[in-house]
Amino acid sequence: MSRTNQGMTMRRSELRRVVGSLVILAVLLAIAAGSWFAWGSELELAGARDARPVGEEGRLPADPLAMADMGGVHENYEPVRTFQGVRRVDFMTPEELAAYETAGAAGARMSVSIFPEGKATLAVVQVRDAAAARNAATELEALQTGYGLQPADPHVQLAPDGSLTRSVYSHDNVVVRLEVRGDARDWVRTKTAEIIAAQLEALPADE
Repeated sequence: MSRTNQGMTMRRSELRRVVGSLVILAVLLAIAAGSWFAWGSELELAGARDARPVGEEGRLPADPLAMADMGGVHENYEPVRTFQGVRRVDFMTPEELAAYETAGAAGARMSVSIFPEGKATLAVVQVRDAAAARNAATELEALQTGYGLQPADPHVQLAPDGSLTRSVYSHDNVVVRLEVRGDARDWVRTKTAEIIAAQLEALPADE
């Protein structure tokens, strides 16, 4: 074979290797692009979903059943996760329980704190919708009036002897009920104001 033919053969071989490499590179780029469309965009959306919201949405509590830390010695009510658990605690009247049931009570949380001066019990119950929550809160407040409690502060009603307060309000589709008991009127009023202020920070009242 002449040197000319041998050189042409080598150039064709080199050309084939270059073309082959370019084809492989193109295939790899195509696979990478397909993977990005299949997974990259989903990861980008996932990141957007995980981002902290801003504006009005950003001010909503992360926990729809958020409860304030009432202080004192906490009794263990962590297992209470439904309204049936609230019923079993047996601290509400039958009329109050009926008001919740009419509203479609479902998810719930409870917290109980013991103090040297008395006791505080907080129940946060999720109901059917915001209208049902407002109606339940109104009915529960009316029941407290029927039990002899009198308006003391916003969302707070006080027993005539000062030994008991009950506070009820709605937040979206949640009904919040706080009860504070103690022997000293001043302590009951002060502790109620302290806890309800913290709870309103956790779940602001609709009205």
